[in-house]
Amino acid sequence: MERERCELADVVGAWARGWARARGVRPVEVRPGVWWARLDAESRREEYVLASPSVADLAVLAAEHRADDRVWVTAMPPPAEVPSGLDVLAHAEALMSRPLDDVGAPFRPGLVAEHLHDDPSVVHVSYRVDDEQAARGVVSVIGEVAVFDKILTEDAFRRQGLGRDVMTALTLEALSRGATRALLVASPEGQALYGALGWSTVQPVHTFAPN
Repeated sequence: MERERCELADVVGAWARGWARARGVRPVEVRPGVWWARLDAESRREEYVLASPSVADLAVLAAEHRADDRVWVTAMPPPAEVPSGLDVLAHAEALMSRPLDDVGAPFRPGLVAEHLHDDPSVVHVSYRVDDEQAARGVVSVIGEVAVFDKILTEDAFRRQGLGRDVMTALTLEALSRGATRALLVASPEGQALYGALGWSTVQPVHTFAPN
């Protein structure tokens, strides 16, 4: 069991580092299995990521940030019991993984790749139709691990295969940077797409905010 916890912590840590870098920040491992990042985003100011947290772990963060809903706490996986002091923000997401050994079908022309945050390890891919952004996504590569983030197809352009094309373009960018494994956190809607592309679920993910 302890070995499994250590292995999961390694995976969650790899995701946390890549996810934070994709958003232009550097996370801090405040203690084993717990990472913190200052995001200053519209939705939240900062976020903690915890690998296999106990109820006590979550209770400590709830007490430290009481009534501050600009602090998010993401648990992979969450304990069976959620302590008082936390509201559930998302409960059906999943940490997913796949080996990067196949780029799949060619993607359509017109997808544009550009570096973000002046960091060559972070690439943003977008597809525009009549000067309107139709689909986009980001990949961050640290060592051999690529973290995919903010994969989005606008409502008016869904069911046209754009999400698959963005993922293919991001995969090519990751492979060119030496990545051999990919991670992402998927919404319930995204899990079906990623499953069809060869991704498998590692752990459920819940996100909370202090109340």
